Amino acid sequence: KNARPSQQKSVETFLKLPPDWQEKTFDSQVGDVWILSETPNFDGKNKSDFFLIAQGTGHGPAKSGMLAIEPLSSMRKPMFGLYAIHSVNLRMQFELMEMLRALPTNGAPLLSTIVGATRPHSLRGIKGLTVKRTFPEKKSSILDSSLSWTEIQEIGEEVIKRFRLNEDQVEVLWRCASWLVRPLQELDLSTRRDRECVLVHGVFGSGKSYLLVALVIFLTTCADRDPSLEKLRIFICAATNVAVDRLLESLLKDNFEDFIRVGSLKRISSKILPYSVSGSAGTDKKDAHKEAIRDCKAMLRSKDLTREEEEVLHKELRALKEGRAAERLQRLKECRVVGATCAACNFSVLDDLIFPILFLDESGQLIEPISIVPVARFQCERLLCCGDPNQLPPTLKGMKEDKLDTTLYKTLYSRLRTLGAKPTMLRTQCIL
Repeated sequence: KNARPSQQKSVETFLKLPPDWQEKTFDSQVGDVWILSETPNFDGKNKSDFFLIAQGTGHGPAKSGMLAIEPLSSMRKPMFGLYAIHSVNLRMQFELMEMLRALPTNGAPLLSTIVGATRPHSLRGIKGLTVKRTFPEKKSSILDSSLSWTEIQEIGEEVIKRFRLNEDQVEVLWRCASWLVRPLQELDLSTRRDRECVLVHGVFGSGKSYLLVALVIFLTTCADRDPSLEKLRIFICAATNVAVDRLLESLLKDNFEDFIRVGSLKRISSKILPYSVSGSAGTDKKDAHKEAIRDCKAMLRSKDLTREEEEVLHKELRALKEGRAAERLQRLKECRVVGATCAACNFSVLDDLIFPILFLDESGQLIEPISIVPVARFQCERLLCCGDPNQLPPTLKGMKEDKLDTTLYKTLYSRLRTLGAKPTMLRTQCIL
């Protein structure tokens, strides 16, 4: 009670808590929902009553009792003596809505394959519904290769021999090779879904990461030998920074350096730092550069660094001060492979980039809305979901594991399998 919103500089809104707020033991986080009302019953029935739903935009409150919020509904004017309910945290949902709102208007090719295309005429007659956006079906593909199947097979055999892939890994490689053969638009939806969306099921130690590295080498080799595949690019995405870095480090060991890692420098492996671009949601390129320098300096203050890590960080700091960040930003637009966590997919440095191929690692740990973001944002045409859906389900507060498949929090892997996509099981324990 007695909280009030106040405005400052006409761009920020604050909730001013009463003097005794410090007696209340609570901590507001970014994305916390606040419900404000002039009346204690919060019914909002009287249009003259003040009623506001807002989200917290910072951690707090400050010692002064000021808490930054962003109104989610219209606000007439600053009010005093309001009742406030501190509700659930919906940060992930808010971020997802922002990313979905910013989807490219020229289409998300794979979405119609995953969920089936909704025709605008089928929505006519539904009262109160307005169709704001439709995604036209893509007639051609960036992945339409001029290589013959014989040439693709030759490259595939080279990679199979070089990486000594087992029978199941070879099956996945040929399924991905079919992405480069003739347009798939003529196939029926269920067949297209199985061709365009490859599922790989493997337990720990079955060689999933090793297989993904081999697939990167295979697809980029095809692109290097075929001018018509000039725009073939691969986005590697996972739930954790460790998983993304593990794949990119494996590529480095194989002398593949045509990649950029996007994320917060503090969370990136030191071996990958020379190939990294810093950035966060809502920051411009100048702010991202300053943030990267601050992160490097903060990391150098750590007492747990090895000598090798310290040398890498000093080298990275010099590179940032010499303007290498601008070179990497340019490379980000051109390199064959980019790696980031799903949480980093909305970083501004990735705006307007297109990746026809998406590798989704740890897909059994990613709820469907998060998985859909890179699929739609980067206009992906082909998808490989890799993981063990039976081992590590998504971690969700207050959600029982046996209820996941009946909500929007099921995994994309699970949805595709239900819709008929056939997983390839990696049955061999690999010792590399």
